[in-house]
Amino acid sequence: ASQRPSLPSMKAAYRQWLSATTPDQVRHLSDLLGLRTDSLRRLGFAWAPPHRAWAIPMFTAAAELCGLRLRSEAGDKWCVTGSKQGLFLPDGDVPDLLTELLIVEGPTDCAALLDVGLYGVGRPSCSGGHDLLLPLARGRDVVIIADRDEPKRRPDGSLWSPDQEGAERLAEHLFGRCHTLKVIKPLVGKDTRKW
Repeated sequence: ASQRPSLPSMKAAYRQWLSATTPDQVRHLSDLLGLRTDSLRRLGFAWAPPHRAWAIPMFTAAAELCGLRLRSEAGDKWCVTGSKQGLFLPDGDVPDLLTELLIVEGPTDCAALLDVGLYGVGRPSCSGGHDLLLPLARGRDVVIIADRDEPKRRPDGSLWSPDQEGAERLAEHLFGRCHTLKVIKPLVGKDTRKW
């Protein structure tokens, strides 16, 4: 039977992958995704040979590593066994003096914000990260950027938009706990990175 890795062994594996990741590998990913290499580095992208994928650290609201998201070069996403869902934090922390918090879905949308000089936090999915974001949003101006997904059809025939509804649920969760709150979606493209 396979055994779930402990958090210390996951952290050790990640440190090893990060130190072995070459600038050429990061440049290749940068070209593939259309994102700057420094933005990918700030989010901790590391090539994980055992998984043949990129590992991106996920953090608790207290900036403690809690898991690793994996992303293949084809765009498939999964997590290292034993990971807990967490936030994608540039430089592994949220600056204390930050007054505006932009919230996007996933690490590549977060990197896209960094590319244009904005600080953002990536949540693990369109429906995840509510409780993790609460302490980070407190007292700040918050902008949730929802993906612009194609509507999905329910079995009863009605349409729904998981990304838009997920952003609205997050806004309801944060309402009254932050200074100001807005939900927006990209003017063009399906997500922040394409926008």
